Amino acid sequence: MLMADPGATSDIGSEVIRFLEDHDLEHSPANYAFGHRFLFERDDQFAARVREAINQRPSLTPAEVRRLDTEAVQVNDLLDRFTPRLDEVTIKILSIIRGTLDASGTLSQELIQASTSLLVDQESNIRIAVNSMIAVTAAAEKRLVDAMQQAHALRQELSRLRVVETHRDPLTGLVNRTGLDEHLKSIAGSPYCAAFIDVDQLEHVNEAHGTAVGDRVLQVIATNLAESCAPYVVCRWEGGRFLILLERLDLASSVTLVDDARSRLAKKRMRVRESDQPLGTITFSAGVAASRGRDAGSVFGAAEVLLELAKRCGRNVVMGEHRFIDVGSNQ
Repeated sequence: MLMADPGATSDIGSEVIRFLEDHDLEHSPANYAFGHRFLFERDDQFAARVREAINQRPSLTPAEVRRLDTEAVQVNDLLDRFTPRLDEVTIKILSIIRGTLDASGTLSQELIQASTSLLVDQESNIRIAVNSMIAVTAAAEKRLVDAMQQAHALRQELSRLRVVETHRDPLTGLVNRTGLDEHLKSIAGSPYCAAFIDVDQLEHVNEAHGTAVGDRVLQVIATNLAESCAPYVVCRWEGGRFLILLERLDLASSVTLVDDARSRLAKKRMRVRESDQPLGTITFSAGVAASRGRDAGSVFGAAEVLLELAKRCGRNVVMGEHRFIDVGSNQ
């Protein structure tokens, strides 16, 4: 490899860059110092060792650079060498640039070419180099700040999605019991009605057509409930059971809303997708209870008792709690 002319100061940066790219070396301050020492500093023993390594293989490896560079001038040494020629502001700029490059892991060609002027003996280049580095550093800082802000926003969004995922039932997409518990905390002290719903004879569908068909039936029912009872929270409780939380809705209106959803579902005529075999009428039974100052467990328990009563009354029925309850009654 030919040694570059030390007097060609305008091409020093390009020569160093070309040397790094020829050997597929990272554009880092340490590698830049290595290339500059080999190409432009009068260190015959060092240059001979580098040429010997290059003659043995097409390009230098990072490991070979580290081995050959045991006596090389490090970046901090270079700064120390030129401290008498630079004022305090210039030193701080170089330090910021070095830190920025370490953080980003990349080195722009514009910055390398500007830095080259600090390694030659032409005092007139210093002001131009410093001004160029100020501009490059400002742009790099802005990119880093923007990237940090975007990363922070991404972390927040991922955290939010993680919470949403843990609060949703994977089959139906409805709120699960964990999500329902969180929602109950947010409406503590507010009146509400709870509707416990159970799909009638879902086990017969599973036995006759398989659980995959049964799962699709649950998805249809979940969609029906979510649409019919919007904007209220619909939760998949377990299996073929659902619970609807009807905030600030009185008992009579709650019963009517749930019964409308029941009627809407009963009118659907579903068929098995694979065989086109009819499934017949799919219905649900429900029990609706009002909070009336009781804790959630008591309200849900009352609604579940009413649900069982609806099933005993022939299914496909919505059973509402009495408007008034006796003192001391569990219902």
